[in-house]
This record gives sequence, C-alpha cells and structure tokens, in this order.
Amino acid sequence: MTRSTIQALILAGGQGSRLWPLSRAQSPKQFLALDGLDSMLDATAKRLQPLIAAEAITVISSESTARGHGYAALQQFATILEPVARNTAPAISVAALKFALQGDDPVLVVLPSDHVITDVPAFHTQLQLAVAAANTGKLVTFGIVPTRPDTGFGYIKTATDNAVTVRPVLQFKEKPDLATAEQFLRDGGYFWNSGMFVWKASAILAAVKQTLPAMQIVLDKISSEVAAGHSYDAALKANFGASPSISIDHGVLEKTTNLFLIPADIGWSDAGTWDAVYDITQKDADGNASRGNAI
Repeated sequence: MTRSTIQALILAGGQGSRLWPLSRAQSPKQFLALDGLDSMLDATAKRLQPLIAAEAITVISSESTARGHGYAALQQFATILEPVARNTAPAISVAALKFALQGDDPVLVVLPSDHVITDVPAFHTQLQLAVAAANTGKLVTFGIVPTRPDTGFGYIKTATDNAVTVRPVLQFKEKPDLATAEQFLRDGGYFWNSGMFVWKASAILAAVKQTLPAMQIVLDKISSEVAAGHSYDAALKANFGASPSISIDHGVLEKTTNLFLIPADIGWSDAGTWDAVYDITQKDADGNASRGNAI
C-alpha cells in the first residue's frame, strides 16, 4: 500500500548565493517572496494543488537551513535533511530510496523550490502528461520553450517532430555563446533545461545504479543499515557525506537512454538574476518595479 501514487520532491537546499544582498546564506532565495505574498517555496507547493496535496510533498533541504532561517517554513512539510551539501543527484537518489525502503514506488515530481510559473493551468496539463509517461517507466523532464537566444541556460535537444508530445532526448548542450543560442532557435528542437523532472522512484534508482556507481555505494550502505535496524535518518547522516557532489543532469540524465522531454510553455522563470526578477514583477507606468516604501 503506497501513501500516494504521486509524491512531490521540492529541492530547497540552495545557499543564497544569487540575488545578493536580498538573498544570502542566512536568507536564501527559496524563503523569499519575490513575485507575490508567498515565499517561493510555498508558491511551489501551492501550484501543485489539487493534483498533489500538501501531505504528499517532501522538501529536501539541509540541516543548517532547518536550524536557521528556514526552520518555520520547513515545519509544514515532510523533510529530508542533508548533513552536507552534495548537489541534486545525491539529494534525489536518497529521497527515492526512502520511498523504496518503505515499500513504496510512487511517481516523483521533482521541482526546484525557487522557480516561478505564471501559467499554472498549462503547468497542470503538462504535469499530467508527464505523470502518465512516468507510469510507463520513462524518465521525464520539462523543456521550457525558448523565448529568446539566452546564453544563461543549458539546452536540451530533441527530435523536431512537433506532433510528438513526449519526445526522446537526443543530447544535452551546455550554456552556449550568443551565436550558438541563435542557431539553436533557428534549428528547432532545442529547449531550455528547466531542472524539473517526473519519474517513478524505481526508475530513477535503476538509472542511478546504471550510471552513477559512486552514488549506488552510498545507497547500498544506507539500505544495509536500515535493514540492520537503524533509522533512515541515522543511516543518511552517517553515509551521505560520501556521496559524489554532482547534479542529476551530469551524473545520470546525460548518460541514460530513457530520458524524454515534454515541451512546456508555462510562463517559467528561474528568477536567478535581478533582470529575471524584474521580468516577473509588476511595473508602474514608467517601467519601474518596486515593493514596499521605495523611492
């Protein structure tokens, strides 16, 4: 018996290195309200409803964050707390393992906590497509439909058949120079890498086992200690530090042949720069974006 056939994993381990001075180590971006009244973490959780209820959300963060600024924000969710920072591949892997150790195999919707999506109905439509594809064993990512030749994003190349909704991924492309980004848009079939994923816990664990053996060693140690009677949290704390520090993209997805992309035109922004924050903020008649008692 599974707790839910769909669970959300929200990645909230950022250290506040961007959007300084508003965002900083003691007040990272995911706990700020940049585009409304809700923090970015709360907005991420709310936009999942009613497809995914709050009780089916697990937030992956750090022990230091849970002790500091993020303490109150994290109390409303189930949490997995990393003792040290090790990037997204270890974070996602140990979360999937936790469900497996409970005898569960849900579809996991993996989302950063600090992105903005303005077209929520369109997001829900694409999310339902992704869940259906994930239920067949596919690893699914959302590719953001490019609106400009941006050099600040990684790109994902797919087949150019627009009739195919769930497209096989052909190749990852690193952040390009401007001329290359312009060529990507002319060629078609290229999407911005959103960092949002949907897959079954068993599917991503199988991919990790195949592509990232250093992480598999850590997962095996956690599993062995849980089988010996230790708690999952204790086993995680004892072994997580041995994980490789690598993103899920580089560690797993660039190596697998089971990755598929769903094009997503959903009003997405990673709000990673002040220019991006300006783009998502309401402006006055003079084009100024402000909040509070500003002059």
